Amino acid sequence: KIFKNAGDIKENGINMPMDTDPATGKLTSKGYLFIEFETPEQASLAIKNYDNYSMDKTHCLAVNRFTDVEKYSQIEEEYKEPEEEKFVEKEHLRSWLTDSQARDQFVLYRGDDVSILWNKKAEPPEEEHKRVNWTETYVQWSPLGTYLATFH
Repeated sequence: KIFKNAGDIKENGINMPMDTDPATGKLTSKGYLFIEFETPEQASLAIKNYDNYSMDKTHCLAVNRFTDVEKYSQIEEEYKEPEEEKFVEKEHLRSWLTDSQARDQFVLYRGDDVSILWNKKAEPPEEEHKRVNWTETYVQWSPLGTYLATFH
């Protein structure tokens, strides 16, 4: 019922394994089912639209490709430690706070020019970066001053 709008399901394309409950003798679902769609695109759309679909307050669907189920069921029993990746140092996001001259940065937007400048106490500002047509409307520092947002 849930997947009727997901795409065209092949004839006999729904398989829901059942088990007999030993206490009651009733047939109950094992908690999963397989659906085979006419095209891979329809299957991809069903995964996109119905993965994490909430059926009620306590039940949520997990939708996967059958190949993913096969892949994760073939995991080796013995743990193999992954190779250690070489550390690649990245630029510090707040490096401007460690400026050797303890200067503040500010942005200037005039006409089509946007400039980032260092504020110098007794001298004219020092231009760090300048671009023409960097924004269409305005620029804004992020709340902590880590990023400069431009609007297009």
